[in-house]
Amino acid sequence: MQSIVSSIKENDVVSPLRLLLNERAKQRDCGKTRFHSIYRDILFLSFVALGRDCIDHGFQLLHYIDSYLHVAEVRNC
Repeated sequence: MQSIVSSIKENDVVSPLRLLLNERAKQRDCGKTRFHSIYRDILFLSFVALGRDCIDHGFQLLHYIDSYLHVAEVRNC
């Protein structure tokens, strides 16, 4: 979790997305089927890393979407 928080502090959302997706894949293999949305998890971790007052939610959403599309594109190649 510390690596995710430090990545978010450095404005890197791609690395935390990959880590969360890999962790969910492991949990899915163990039979867990229900998860919060990835966006919710990234937003929560952003609040932890930076504080709620320091986050522009509109920018955070756009940055998340760009990062998500990048990760999805890499996984499909």
